Amino acid sequence: MMEASLRRIAAPLLFRDGFAAAARDSRTAAAAAATAAATTAAAAAAARSRRFRSSFFLEPTTQQHAAAAAARTAAAGAAPAGTFPFAAFGVHSSSSSSSSSSSKQSRRWYSRAGGMRHPRSRTASTDPDVLNRKAVWALERRSCRRSLMQLLLQHSSKAAAFAAVANCLAQCVHLLCLPGPYTLFLPLDSGFPLALSAAALCKVAARLQLVGAADAAAAVALRCFPFPAFPLQLQHEQLQQLLREQQQLTPAAAAAAAEAAKEKLALFIKAHMIEGKFTLKRLLTHPSQALPASETAAAGAAAAAAPSAAAAAAAASMHALLNGAGTGCFSLGYSLGGDKIIIKRQINAAAAAAVLRTSSNNMPPPPPELLQELQQQQQQQQQQQQQQELGRGLFRVAVGSSNLLLGDLKAANGIVHIIDRPLVPSALAAN
Repeated sequence: MMEASLRRIAAPLLFRDGFAAAARDSRTAAAAAATAAATTAAAAAAARSRRFRSSFFLEPTTQQHAAAAAARTAAAGAAPAGTFPFAAFGVHSSSSSSSSSSSKQSRRWYSRAGGMRHPRSRTASTDPDVLNRKAVWALERRSCRRSLMQLLLQHSSKAAAFAAVANCLAQCVHLLCLPGPYTLFLPLDSGFPLALSAAALCKVAARLQLVGAADAAAAVALRCFPFPAFPLQLQHEQLQQLLREQQQLTPAAAAAAAEAAKEKLALFIKAHMIEGKFTLKRLLTHPSQALPASETAAAGAAAAAAPSAAAAAAAASMHALLNGAGTGCFSLGYSLGGDKIIIKRQINAAAAAAVLRTSSNNMPPPPPELLQELQQQQQQQQQQQQQQELGRGLFRVAVGSSNLLLGDLKAANGIVHIIDRPLVPSALAAN
């Protein structure tokens, strides 16, 4: 009985020891098999490397040369007529890593004006030259998202009177924001006293005051602009008399007078606008037309004094060199105010003489007597007056009775040219 009990107690212990020994033997066998497999793989890799070195570095034998020649002959015979025996160009493409690296290498990595080209990897430039270039391009050259009204307000420091009149009239604001395209001739403030008399300026100021009294929005718009064109007319006795007469009107009469004043002021604005986009290049290259003398008289009123004989000869030489371009008169059409706009072009004699004096091999030199006379005239002429004449450019363009000073200010719905004085419509000339 004692022996049976001991056997029953020792049986599980013996089974556990036997299982541990079997597991230990299996692990030993697996490690030995892994070692043998690694040894076999290393031997195979060494054999392959030896075969590669022997085939790559050793000279091919005569039998190998013959086998390669036979393979090439068989490939050429198997290819159809007119085909190249080798693979087409571009069949074997490079990997993605190599293509991405090559594209990065070919991409320009230096740029002062980065930011919008690669916004993920670059920030906007803070270079002052770059910012200045972008600002000039956005404000003067690019035309997206900028109407004629916005462009007019941007130049209100030089054309405050015209901007104030246009900004206080709802119909003019609407007209300047239409798709168009329109061409606007913007007069400067300094030209108002030259084109309008003191009485006419007083009437314009009185009409503006009447419109501001009848419309609160117009009054707010008028207060946004100073009136440098009317420094004396605002304290003129005639203006004060007109304002006193307007204050004595009944409400109905004041409203009617305000509407009439709005129509007249809107007609003044419309006289400077014409349908179509006429750039400076179109104005200079437009063919001349035979117009009546009565129509060209107003356009010739703004022309400069007659030049000397030498300057006139230089202008004639430049006219022949340009084949007649940049000279003559033509009709641009009727403005929105109903008046015909006449364009007169002529060559600046002083600039033409300067061009002929500094001519290169691309331009035929002037005759010796003309060159000597031009040099004498240059010595006699005042330096300031000469620089002023040269600063006006080679061409002079007269728009009606005014001179074109600056052109090609582009907007989304048209273009703006700056002139030196306003254009007075014929319907308001008597008033």
